[in-house]
Amino acid sequence: MGLPCVVPKGGRAIAGQFIEEGVIVSVPTYTLLRNADAFDNPTAYNPDLWMTGDKEKMAKAHFPFSTGPHACVGRNIAYFEQLLVISTLVRLFDFDCPDKSFELETLERFNSNPGELVPSCRRRRPPF
Repeated sequence: MGLPCVVPKGGRAIAGQFIEEGVIVSVPTYTLLRNADAFDNPTAYNPDLWMTGDKEKMAKAHFPFSTGPHACVGRNIAYFEQLLVISTLVRLFDFDCPDKSFELETLERFNSNPGELVPSCRRRRPPF
């Protein structure tokens, strides 16, 4: 389920189809992130895509905190927390997936959530 919106009075054309007023519509984040027009090979797990992909094209389809007047007010805090947590983990630990054939399961909810992932993790030795 995405962020639900009610079609305003008079109805609206959405993606080429007329939707009557009062109907609740939404676009799940999961679906947006599998748009082949915006992402090369959208069903493949490729974290490097965010570093090497067409950023302009991808930005038109990726709205993790929504947009406009109803956008998440906490998005800047969330981005900052992600930066702190991920950079600290990468700096202090080495990660590995014990099963090289592992494929991450995706659970569709309000946002797309990953299934269970049990990586091996070991603390890096201090550089001194």
